[in-house]
Amino acid sequence: MRPKKMTDHYLTYQLADLMGYEFHESETVPPLFLTRQADGSLDFFIPCSEYNHVNPIQDKALETDQISYLAHLIYATGHSYSEGLTYDTAESMLRATPRQRAEAAYMTLKEALGHE
Repeated sequence: MRPKKMTDHYLTYQLADLMGYEFHESETVPPLFLTRQADGSLDFFIPCSEYNHVNPIQDKALETDQISYLAHLIYATGHSYSEGLTYDTAESMLRATPRQRAEAAYMTLKEALGHE
């Protein structure tokens, strides 16, 4: 399934799986995912709407494949893959929402891990 068609909840679930997070689904509606921190505490995992939650995923995607992540971010911000890096695409990437960054990271990690 393409990330643009995924709900925030489903994309969050897929990202948690790709990141290898051990998560616990809360009882709230809609369900929020919680990750267990090193100190044993739980923290919310909502990368589609929070910059501080998408940053670790973005970092992992960049560590995995910088070029692929940038290409996917260009695509996630509404441009074509063939457009390449222009002033318009650079501005779009700098203004990318957490959801767009999460989509680009998802595509990069899924591709790198062979989950096509």
